[in-house]
Amino acid sequence: KKGIWAIENASKLDIPMLVIHGTGDRLISHKGSEEFVKNTQGKATLKPFENGFHELHNDSCKEEMLETVLNWTNNQLKHQSKL
Repeated sequence: KKGIWAIENASKLDIPMLVIHGTGDRLISHKGSEEFVKNTQGKATLKPFENGFHELHNDSCKEEMLETVLNWTNNQLKHQSKL
């Protein structure tokens, strides 16, 4: 229910968001994250991790995931400092 609510209300997002999701997640389908990001109308960025599971911070892609988050955050800070 909450996932459906988030997807239906994604257009209300008014801040940048990075969504990371493993395509091998067996608890929550990455398709929901794809739909959510699509509905944010460009405010969210999706970074799927091929064959990653639910806890990416404990997965073999941990380093790539952390680098992705760090780079995205730094880009957001640079953008904000130009405003």
